[in-house]
Amino acid sequence: ALPAAEREGIAGRLLGEILRQLVHTGVFHADLHPGNILLTEDGRLGLLDFGSVGRLDQPTRNALGMLLLAIDNNDAIGATDSLIEMLDRPEGLVERELERDLGQLMVRYRSGFGRSGSAGLFAALFKLIHAYGFAVPPQIAAAFRALAALDGTLTLISPDLDVVDAVRRQGREMMRESLAPEAVRADLESRLAGFLPILQRLPRRLNKLTEDLEHGRISINVRPLADEGDRRFLTDLVQQVVVAVLAAAATLGAIVLIAADSGPMVTPDLRLFALVGFGLLLVGFVLALRSLVLVFRRR
Repeated sequence: ALPAAEREGIAGRLLGEILRQLVHTGVFHADLHPGNILLTEDGRLGLLDFGSVGRLDQPTRNALGMLLLAIDNNDAIGATDSLIEMLDRPEGLVERELERDLGQLMVRYRSGFGRSGSAGLFAALFKLIHAYGFAVPPQIAAAFRALAALDGTLTLISPDLDVVDAVRRQGREMMRESLAPEAVRADLESRLAGFLPILQRLPRRLNKLTEDLEHGRISINVRPLADEGDRRFLTDLVQQVVVAVLAAAATLGAIVLIAADSGPMVTPDLRLFALVGFGLLLVGFVLALRSLVLVFRRR
């Protein structure tokens, strides 16, 4: 029975509060289905059932806020850096390709395209994260689930609400608040207070470092095979060489045994050494096939 404009305002307030919980507070309601949203008689909103609560640390909140700001500014490089900071970096990630795909995604959904556009943006973003092999930490996964549930709730409150445009506007306002001179000054003061003990110990540590350098007490320990990828490569290489050597040895031994004219006779036409040689030749053939499989499987 509510007018469309009032419904859109309610949905906007709800979205703004959840984004504020995610970006500023760090403690957010993680189960935002319609049954947990209360609308009072005077038009206020209430959140029910805090049995599922998520928590985000300060670096993750900063990365999420910078991601919203980068999407609003159509900045693919900033969005890529924020996404890598927020999620666990996959092995072998090509940042340039991720920047290109994120840029195409932001250009495609920049105008929102109404409700279908917002749903399409969330689906495309999740698909992109999965395609690049990002490992999503549990707290980030809880935030994504909360946003997905919130999207359905907002659809029920105001079917015409453009979530993409609303997130862009809300994120812009929150980042402006975070980047205000007073907020930046307070953040710098808190960080400086944390670095103060380190700065106090810095002269003593520099003095000790120069003394160790002067008396030759500094040593460097280098482990060439500390990386798991290097160890795996060396292990595979040794395995290929061993299999190839065994295949060659078995084949040569089989040829010698088959060509030998001595040894007891198993049948009137077959010697024992020749029979063993044929079996050894089969083993060499199997090992040679194994060596080829190892070579081509790496490629």
